Amino acid sequence: MERMVSRAKLNFDWIWLGFIVGLAYLLTGFLIGPRVPAERQLGACVTNINLPGPFGVGLNCDSPELMWLAREPSGLLTKNSYRQSRPGLIIAAAILQVPLSLVVPFGAPPQKIGWGDVEGINKLFKKNLPTYLAYVLLNIGILIASFFILRRVMEREHDRRAIHSASALLIVSTGLLLVANDVTKAFVWSPHMQMFNILVPVLSLYVTLRLLRGGLFDRSFVLGIGLTVGLGLTAYAFFVVVTACAIPLAIWTTIKERRRRGRAATHLTALIVLSVVPSLLWYAYVRTTTGAFFHAEMADGELVWMTEDWAKGIGYFVHEWFGSLREQLGFMAPQTIPLAALIVWIAIFALRHRTALRGAGHLWPIVPAGLYVSIAVLGFYTCIGWGAPRLAYPPIPPLIAAAGAVALVLNQQLPTTERRELPAGFLIIALVQMVVVVVKEGPWS
Repeated sequence: MERMVSRAKLNFDWIWLGFIVGLAYLLTGFLIGPRVPAERQLGACVTNINLPGPFGVGLNCDSPELMWLAREPSGLLTKNSYRQSRPGLIIAAAILQVPLSLVVPFGAPPQKIGWGDVEGINKLFKKNLPTYLAYVLLNIGILIASFFILRRVMEREHDRRAIHSASALLIVSTGLLLVANDVTKAFVWSPHMQMFNILVPVLSLYVTLRLLRGGLFDRSFVLGIGLTVGLGLTAYAFFVVVTACAIPLAIWTTIKERRRRGRAATHLTALIVLSVVPSLLWYAYVRTTTGAFFHAEMADGELVWMTEDWAKGIGYFVHEWFGSLREQLGFMAPQTIPLAALIVWIAIFALRHRTALRGAGHLWPIVPAGLYVSIAVLGFYTCIGWGAPRLAYPPIPPLIAAAGAVALVLNQQLPTTERRELPAGFLIIALVQMVVVVVKEGPWS
């Protein structure tokens, strides 16, 4: 037993090392990869920042404002501040930049820079390196947190003491596929909230699986998830999907568990309350301080467009809603190629090694849970009504996680000598995807 535990610890370290090294190569590749041509910066919503050597980054057009707000958080309270409804990440960056400034000092106090002022944005970048680094560290931290949760999802049906090199390779490869995508390429080196589009779907899948296994009765789990979603909602409204996925399962558990119905109802209530309290407190603070609250997304017509279309008739509403869905699916389709490759490889493996299907019973409930979360995410962004390729990627991470978990279970059913084939295929797919996403032009934002 002691030897098995020691081996598990060794493999645990190698899994993390493998992922961190792979992520480092990927992020370095993004610094070297093709950048938007100078004459197309304005149209691409990007400003090129040239760094020493072959390196450079492309700042998204939202980044200058986010950097300015991290140094001047009081700007969140100005009338019609576009980030007023999403202060969470800005405040986190404002806090993190303080210790960073002890190593990399600030320049002169920043001025608010209008988009398109390439020279001004470059000066803002150079004078606010601690702020920029704070956002980048938060972005990378979110990617690492996504892999941590992915591991929890993949290993739920797997004895950690029995983790071997083949299983470790499967986990690392799945993690690299999770982060090697257009969202990471366009935004990881740019202050923005888009890394949450990778974290939230995986977190939603983890919460779904925990609830299917009685997690509603685990007080620490419920309080932890409620607080995580609550703080997350102050940064990005997408976190509401976690609670939206949890509520139907929690209600079903409350109805089904008659003897523990009171405890289930109490925990469900706590989950919902914790999910909304931080945002309500921020809303109350802003209203008390300024007398008003500006919600940019609502002002832009996101979500509320459905109310307006419904008033024009159900036929018009259905037509427009499915039009939004088709747009999302169109943006999503080319981004599913690595996922499709995984599914095909798993199917080929299962046909070649039918004995591996003896463990198919362990695949419940990972496959339906992955589909459930993916559909919920797709529905959320369809209802938002604003189509963009970066908003079409989020339905894919729960399916990648489910595919990785399926592969891990199937591979475990084979003799040790036959466990290299499936992980090798996963690794090849991951490496090809990493190369493709680095060398191709765009996406720029």
